[in-house]
Amino acid sequence: MKKRRRLKIERVILVFLVVYLLIYLSAYLMQVSIQNVFVFGQHRFFDNDQTIMEMANLDDYPSCILTSSRKIVKKLERDPRIKSAKVERRWFCQLHLYIEEYPILFIKRSDYKAVLDTNKEIALGKQLITAPVLINHVPSEQYPKLIKAMKKINQDVLDKISEIEYSPNNVDKERFLLSMNDGNYVYLTLTKYDKLNYYLLVLEELEGRHGVFYWDAGNYFKIID
Repeated sequence: MKKRRRLKIERVILVFLVVYLLIYLSAYLMQVSIQNVFVFGQHRFFDNDQTIMEMANLDDYPSCILTSSRKIVKKLERDPRIKSAKVERRWFCQLHLYIEEYPILFIKRSDYKAVLDTNKEIALGKQLITAPVLINHVPSEQYPKLIKAMKKINQDVLDKISEIEYSPNNVDKERFLLSMNDGNYVYLTLTKYDKLNYYLLVLEELEGRHGVFYWDAGNYFKIID
C-alpha cells in the first residue's frame, strides 16, 4: 500500500512539474518579442519603413505570438494609399511585410494632392514624390475624363510623363499637352490616351531626336532639335 501511495504521489508531482513547465514555457514564449521587421515593395508615400511599422503597431516590437498577422494586414489596408499588404513569418520571430501602394495618376500643382487610380486624392504635405504634375486648371466637365484616360496608360509610360497641361484649341476642348522627362512633347485628346502605350516603341525610332508628337488630331512628329 505504501508503495502504491508513493507511486501516486510521484505521478502527481510529475504531472504538477509538467504542467508548471508548460505554463512557464508558454509565459516565456508570450514575452518573446518580434526581433526584426523587414518591409518590401516600392514606397512612394512613405519616407521610411518606420512609418509603416508605426501604422501596423509594430514599432515597439510586441509579442511575437500574440501579434496577429491578420490584424497587421487590416491596419495597413485601412490606409487609402495602400492597395494590399501581406505578412510572412520567418524563423526567430522575424516578420516580412510586403506592401503594394495604389498607383499615382498625377499630382495637382494647385493644392499638391496626389490623385490615385481609385479616384481618391491624398494631400502630400511636404512629401516629395516623383509623378506627372497637372500644372493648370481642368474644367469640371473634362476632369473626370482625364482621370479615366490616365488609367489607360501603362506604368512604364506614366513614369515618363513630367507635366500635364490642359491645352484646348478652337477645335478640341479635350486637348492636352504632355511634357515628357526625355525632352519630348505630346499633344493628345482624351479619347486617344491609350496611344501613349506605344510611346516607348516609337521612341526607339527617333534615334535620339527630340520633338513634338501631334496625336490629338493627326499622327505625326515634328523635330525641334
